[in-house]
Order: sequence, then C-alpha cells, then structure tokens
Amino acid sequence: MEIVELIARAWGWTGIQPVKVVAENDFGNLMVRDPHGQYWRICPEDLYCKIIAADRSALDTLIEDEEFQQDWSMPALVEEAQAKVGPLEEGRKYCLKIPGLLGGEYGGDNLGNSGDAILGTVYLFRRNSGDSLLISCSAADVIE
Repeated sequence: MEIVELIARAWGWTGIQPVKVVAENDFGNLMVRDPHGQYWRICPEDLYCKIIAADRSALDTLIEDEEFQQDWSMPALVEEAQAKVGPLEEGRKYCLKIPGLLGGEYGGDNLGNSGDAILGTVYLFRRNSGDSLLISCSAADVIE
C-alpha cells in the first residue's frame, strides 16, 4: 500500500485527500499536498492533521518563517532525542511514546523511535478513530 493510501485511510476523516508527501521531519511529521494544491501538516506528537498553506506560494512563505522553521525542525527536541535514544538509523523517526495532547512529556523517558514512524502514526490514529486507543511507536501489524 502506498503512503498516500495509508494517509487517506488513517486521516481521511480530517478531510485530507493526499496526493504527495512533500516533506518529513525527524519526528515523523509530514507535509502533504492535496489535489487542490493545498498543503497539510500531519503532526503525530500533537495528534493533528490540518491545512498549513493554501498553495505553493503560501507554503514557500511559511517555510521562510523562522518560527515555523523552529516548530518544523524541532532542534532542541531532536538534540534531546539523539542523546536519549541515539542517532536515527535509516528508515527510523523519533516519536513521543505518549502524544503531548494525551499528557505525554515533550522529552525525557517519553522519547522513543520507530522502525517506521509513518506507519506508527497510521497505527496510532487508526486505533484512535475506532473504539480503542493504542499508543505505540511500533508499526507492527498496521495493515490488516
């Protein structure tokens, strides 16, 4: 299954219709373009998926914003995660074991990594949108 299909399946309830993932950060946040040329941000540590730019020009402006750059790249949190968990191996992302919105600390023992943070994100929200909630950095058995 393609990543855009996974995103649509896990996040479609938000209104996103993913066409292409255009960027990702070390915590598995994704920037996704939809068929209308809008850009969305999926932020697993804060449990949201929302439009961040109406078009490419607005995205280019946003990317130049220093506050957005800090929020997107998360330099202090990445540095702490590197010290706590170690450097990222190919295909891995850092994550919060328990998302901040659910009371998880932004650092310390709540930092982890995942073999595939994108799939880990899908797993978390797929379960959250159903009748149970499972917080995990694991991507095991995501697709049934």
